Amino acid sequence: MYTIKISKVGFSIFFKTLKLQTRFAYYSSFLIFIIVTLAGLLFYVTISDALQTQIGNRALYLAETTASRGDVIAAFHTDNPSEVLQKISNDIMHAAKATYVVIGDKEGIRYTHPLADRIGKSMVGDDNDRALKKGESYISIANGSMGQSIRGKAPIFDTNGSIIGVVSIGYLTSELDHLYLLYLDNIFYTMVIALSIGIIGSIFLSRNIKKQIFNLEPNEIANLLTEKKCFN
Repeated sequence: MYTIKISKVGFSIFFKTLKLQTRFAYYSSFLIFIIVTLAGLLFYVTISDALQTQIGNRALYLAETTASRGDVIAAFHTDNPSEVLQKISNDIMHAAKATYVVIGDKEGIRYTHPLADRIGKSMVGDDNDRALKKGESYISIANGSMGQSIRGKAPIFDTNGSIIGVVSIGYLTSELDHLYLLYLDNIFYTMVIALSIGIIGSIFLSRNIKKQIFNLEPNEIANLLTEKKCFN
C-alpha cells in the first residue's frame, strides 16, 4: 500500500515538473487514445454482429430453398432417400461453401452428412423441435457433431402439407474467425492512423496555446500576477 502511495506521489511530482505544453500534449493524447480505442471496439463488435447476421440469413435462405425443392421432397418417397439426397446435399454444400448440409427425417435421423459414417444417426444440437414440431424456419447457434455453428433450419413438407423432414445448413463459427481477423486488421490500422493524427494535432495545438500565453509556464504567470498585486 505504501509503495502504491509513494508511486502516486512520485508520478504527481514528476507530472507537475513537466512544462505546460508537454502536459497538455499528454492529456489530449491520452484522451484521444481512449476515444479511438472505444470507437475501435464498438466498430469491431458491430462488424462481428453484422457478419454473424449475414451468415445466419444466408444459411436460412439456403435451408428454405433446399427444403422446397421438388427433387428433395420426392427423394423422401424413394426406397433409399440417402442415395439421392446425399448428392444434392454435397452439390449445395460446395456451391454455397457451407460447412455442412444435413437433411434428416421427421425423427431427426440423418439422411445426409459430409461424413458418410454419420448418416443414419440422430442430428446433434437439440434445436430441431421448432422445425419438426412447429413447422418453423429459423436461425440457431448450437454445438453439433462438427462443432459450434451458425445454422439455418427449415422443415420439409410433402404435397399434403405434412412435415416429413428437416434441412440444416451450417457454417462453423471457428471458420468465421479469419473474417473477423481481416476486419480487425483494418480497424487496427485505422485506429493507429487516427491516433497518430490526433497526437500530432494535440502537439500543434499545445504549441499554439503556449505562444498565446507568451511561452510562460503557469508558475511564471502566477509570479507575475503576485508581483503586480504587490506593486499596486
